[in-house]
Amino acid sequence: MLCRRHDDPDGEANTLDSPGYIEHHDGDHRRAVGHYRQALARYRALGHTAMVAGALDHVGLPLAALGLRDEARAVWREALALYRDLECDEDAERLLRRLEELDGAERAVTG
Repeated sequence: MLCRRHDDPDGEANTLDSPGYIEHHDGDHRRAVGHYRQALARYRALGHTAMVAGALDHVGLPLAALGLRDEARAVWREALALYRDLECDEDAERLLRRLEELDGAERAVTG
């Protein structure tokens, strides 16, 4: 990877996040999860809290699409806590709604 060769860890993390976004929107949820998790690991290693929150937020979408609700819920709750710590109120509110939707969908399935 070019970013690794040029010692650009931020660029490397961003480069991994982008294909995850594309794959998720193309319906390749498993590959999206893989790329998002790789980006997440790099953001964590770099200590970029805001980027960690965003990557957690992103990875929850394909997890939910795959029916992995418990995993989606866990990453979204972690992202929610980070958004609150960062005072990103709009993102926190959006995630609260997403969690409520996830819980509502699960109740509908389990009846």
